[in-house]
Amino acid sequence: MKDTVTLKDIINILLKRKKFIFWFTFIGTIITIGITLILPIKYTSTASILPPSGKKTSLMGAFSSMLSSGLSSIPNIAQLGMSPSSPDIFAKILESVSIRKKIIDEFDLMKYFKVKYLIDALKALGSATNIHVTQEGIIEISVTLRDKKLAANIANAYIQELDKFNKNINMTQGRKYRIFVEKRLQDESKVLNMAENKLRDYQKKHKTFEVDEELKKIIDVYADLKANLIEKEIQKKAYEKISPTNPYTQYLEDEIAGVKKEIYKLESGKSSSGWGAGFGTPFEQIPDVYAELANLMKNVEIHQAIYEFLLQQYEQAKIEEAKDTPTVQFLDRATPSEKKSFPKRGKIVIATFIVLLIVSTIGVITKEYSILD
Repeated sequence: MKDTVTLKDIINILLKRKKFIFWFTFIGTIITIGITLILPIKYTSTASILPPSGKKTSLMGAFSSMLSSGLSSIPNIAQLGMSPSSPDIFAKILESVSIRKKIIDEFDLMKYFKVKYLIDALKALGSATNIHVTQEGIIEISVTLRDKKLAANIANAYIQELDKFNKNINMTQGRKYRIFVEKRLQDESKVLNMAENKLRDYQKKHKTFEVDEELKKIIDVYADLKANLIEKEIQKKAYEKISPTNPYTQYLEDEIAGVKKEIYKLESGKSSSGWGAGFGTPFEQIPDVYAELANLMKNVEIHQAIYEFLLQQYEQAKIEEAKDTPTVQFLDRATPSEKKSFPKRGKIVIATFIVLLIVSTIGVITKEYSILD
C-alpha cells in the first residue's frame, strides 16, 4: 500500500466501485421510502396561553383590604408563593400526573393507546405531549396523535384542567380564610358585647359618662394602636393558617413588635408624640374612676374597630370563595391540523440518501485500502 493517498486514488476507487455505491444507496433509499409510507400518519395541534399577569389572585382580594390598615409596602400573594403564577410553575403543573390522569379519564385514553395499566397510558400521553415555555413567557402545549381532532381536544383540555386546578387552589385558600375570619368574627362579637355591657354598668354605677378632652385624645390614640396591633396579629394568624411557611409572617412580627413598643410608651407616659400634657401622664396616674372609665371606653373602641374590620373581611371572603373566574387566558386554542406532522417523508428520504451515500463511499475506500494493505 502507498504511504500517501491522493485524491486521484480516491476517485479511481469510487469509479471502480460506483455500481456498488449506487445500488447500496438506491436500494436503501427505496426501502426508506417504503417504510415512511407504512408509518402511521400523525397530526400535531398546539394551544397556547398568555403568561401569568402577576395580578392578585382571587384570595388576594380578601387580603388586600385587610392589609390596607396602614402598611405601605405589602407584597402581593403571588410574590409570596401562595398561588402558582410563573410560567415555569404552570408548565410543571401541566406535566403533573394529576392533570394527565384527568385527561386520560376524560378521553378514555387507556383504550385509545391500547394499554392495560395506567402507568403505560401516562407514559404514552407524556410522549405525545410537548410543553414549551417561550422567552416571552407564553406557554405552548402541543399534542401529536393519529387522530387530529383528539389531539386538538386534548391540547385544549390541558389548559382547561390547569384552570380548574388553579381555581380549586384559590377557592380552597379562600375557604380557609373565610372559616378563619368567621370564627374570629363570632368571638369578637361576644367580646364587644361584654365590653359594652361593662362600660354601661360602670357609667350607671358611678354616674360618669364623659372624660375630659385631653384624656379622650389619649383614649383615641391608644385605641387606634391597640386595634392596629390586634389586626396585625389576626393577619399573622391568617397567613400562618393558609401558608405556614409564608415569609411575610416575619414582616408582621416586626410590625407587631413596633406597635407594642408604641403602646408601652403611651401606657408608661414616655410617649414623645407631642399631642399635649396628657400624653406625658401614664395611665396609672389618672384618677381611679376616670382611669377605669377610660380603660372601658378604649376597650369598647378597640373591639368596635376590630369587629368592623372582621365584618368587612368576612363579606369579602365569602365573595372571593364563591368566585369562578378564569385564572388562565387562552392566546390560541388548538384546532385540528390540516397538515400532518409525522412522518416528514421528504426530510427522512433526503437524510437517508445522504447518510447511505456517505457510508457506502467511506466503506468502499476503507475496504479497498485494507485489501491493498
